[in-house]
Amino acid sequence: MSLDRPEIAALTAELAALRRRVRTLTRALTASIALAAGAAALFAAAPLQSQASRITAQEIMIVDSSGKARGTWAGDTGIVLSNSALTLNNALGERRLLVNVADDEPTVYFLDKAGKTRMYFDVSAAGAARLGMSDSQLKQRVFLTVDDQRNPALILNDEAGNRRMVLNVEKDEPIHAFYDAKGNLRMYANGGTFPRLMMYDAQAKQRNILAVDNNGLPFMAMTDPSERRRLLINVENDAASVFFKNADGTDLARLPAPAGR
Repeated sequence: MSLDRPEIAALTAELAALRRRVRTLTRALTASIALAAGAAALFAAAPLQSQASRITAQEIMIVDSSGKARGTWAGDTGIVLSNSALTLNNALGERRLLVNVADDEPTVYFLDKAGKTRMYFDVSAAGAARLGMSDSQLKQRVFLTVDDQRNPALILNDEAGNRRMVLNVEKDEPIHAFYDAKGNLRMYANGGTFPRLMMYDAQAKQRNILAVDNNGLPFMAMTDPSERRRLLINVENDAASVFFKNADGTDLARLPAPAGR
């Protein structure tokens, strides 16, 4: 099929208009690429400071890939364990760890499978660091702390929760104390500058003391129920002596007897 001259002229005009549109689009694309390159160079020289986003929520649920709840992040900071600020669950959905801040005391709780607190550590409002461990009956059995006077202490309790043994350091003096079920001090050991071991009866009366005095001399003393020394054994100048005392503190007898008697 042949085309006449008017048809050829119209086709030629359409081709010319198409070429102009292609040239216009090409120039626009080139300018956009140049602008993007310039912006990239500018931001590389001076990074853009972005403003952090803020998410506000009363509670955020943490789930795993299967959709099972593995934790909760809540705004409630109450001391009640169910209202802790952060809870983490095991694969069965059981709460095993709690974190909160109540009364200016940050605390972390560790729970067993029954949901009972077995261990916690916190910092008190006064600044004392504390670690507590409990048995399955929720009786605190171990308490480790550094108090606000910077004194460390370890406390061990019996099954009833009564304090039975204390290890601590006060004024650079290591101390070991034993208590009966009623809380009475029964034995006390101090391993400081002047080591001593003291024993007490059920009425908390000191009945026996074994020590090294400030002169470096060892001695042992036994007392009556009124804490009066009635028997004294010591070693001085490589000689051992035994003193029997009256209630008023005077010597009743001495072994060996002084020279000349």
